Amino acid sequence: MARRFAIVLGVAAAGVMALGVLLPATASADDSIYWSREAGSDSIRFGPLTGESPPSTLAQTLFHDGGAPCGIAANPAAGKIYWANWNTGEIRVGNLNGTGTPLTLFAAPGNNLCGVAVNPAAGKIYWANFSTNEILVGNLNGIGTASTLFTDPVGSAPSGVAIDPANNKIYWTNQFSDEVRAGNLDGSGTAQTLFSGEDNPIGVAANPAAGKIYWTDLNSGAVRVGPLGGSTVGAAQTLFSSPTPSGPAIDPTTNKIYWTSWTSGAGIQVGNLDGTGTASTLFGGESASLFAALVKAPVNTRIPEISGGAKTGKELTCQNGTWAPDLLASFLYRAPASFAYQWKRNGSSIPITTATFMPTQPGDYTCTVTAANQAGSTSQTSSVKKVKDK
Repeated sequence: MARRFAIVLGVAAAGVMALGVLLPATASADDSIYWSREAGSDSIRFGPLTGESPPSTLAQTLFHDGGAPCGIAANPAAGKIYWANWNTGEIRVGNLNGTGTPLTLFAAPGNNLCGVAVNPAAGKIYWANFSTNEILVGNLNGIGTASTLFTDPVGSAPSGVAIDPANNKIYWTNQFSDEVRAGNLDGSGTAQTLFSGEDNPIGVAANPAAGKIYWTDLNSGAVRVGPLGGSTVGAAQTLFSSPTPSGPAIDPTTNKIYWTSWTSGAGIQVGNLDGTGTASTLFGGESASLFAALVKAPVNTRIPEISGGAKTGKELTCQNGTWAPDLLASFLYRAPASFAYQWKRNGSSIPITTATFMPTQPGDYTCTVTAANQAGSTSQTSSVKKVKDK
């Protein structure tokens, strides 16, 4: 197989399937996988994680800019999706629901940009410059100039990028030097090679909680895993064999790993994160697909609480509770974008849908918080707050 990317990217692949329908601006999607698709479609695609309905194109008229999207990342709390344009050397952002007009955050004309990762809490976006062998960072709002965190030797060809802000780490693959690399997220110190001798590694994702890093070897068709500490800690292993795999994205909560397929037409694949069983196809025929991201409905980790006075005429406030954060290193996004409220008195709904209100009648009060993002909504009800007459 050819050494791949630079010589085939942007060339129409055989068997590219017809594009799906657009996502209506007012529609709510299921838990979904999003992926970039090049070579003739130049689009961001998505489909349900169940694979039960056909994939769609995320507002193709907006994302079809001839740039050949490569890496993608999401921020459902802000309703945004980010991607790198290989052909035009741009870092772009658009609305996750497909509305509006995408914007260019950073531009490097004449360069091939690929993997992308975002850290909304820090207001930063990271990417790989395949052409200049650099790992870069810029402000998520596009203000200012991008900075170089690391520069690898000429011909390294960095591609996938994943970040672990909690541990101040950034991971990337070098396609042409066949390495999986790591460095400090703030650019301090010297980068290290975790694994060498791979076969054109392209995408990368990590599960810091389990101490694992995952990547795909494009040429040998291997979906791989190894310890985050690198080869000095333990050997890499092949989880699955799959034609021209790219991606990946992982969901540690369901023990699943997802990946895309570059030239084989094998489509969007899923298997168990521990490599057991047989991988299956979610969406076949999705040729020229590269990087993936998972967007899921919010997950509650601590129920809402009601604070305030216990007598009528005293204000009550419905606290949101706690919701699971995005797993940035895994490309799993589930943060809430909005909250809605419904109060009940003695088990019956009352016409109060604000977070705060003043009860005028005694009774047993609860509030239900509904957290929503582009993938859907999740509701959770508080424990009872007893309110007496003043």
